[in-house]
Amino acid sequence: MRIFFKYFGMALVVQVLLVVAGVTVGSVSSSVDALFERYLKLYEPFIVLILRSGNYRGEAAMIDPVIKGVPLGIFLYSVLVGALAFAITKLKAR
Repeated sequence: MRIFFKYFGMALVVQVLLVVAGVTVGSVSSSVDALFERYLKLYEPFIVLILRSGNYRGEAAMIDPVIKGVPLGIFLYSVLVGALAFAITKLKAR
């Protein structure tokens, strides 16, 4: 289990740092902003899931799904990385 939490934490920190860096640097440079938009495409399934599960209207339909979908995606991708690392180490131990 220690392997799971190690890789879960590393994946979580890396993703959060990339999102924070993209938001801060993206507001300064338009070329970085385009790259950040491509990075956010990774979280699009979660954004769409939140959009369809909620009853959002107007401006909330543009903002709330992104604010809730990106953290959900970061968490679930981190769980996936941790589980994969745990499974790989268990398979190598055999």
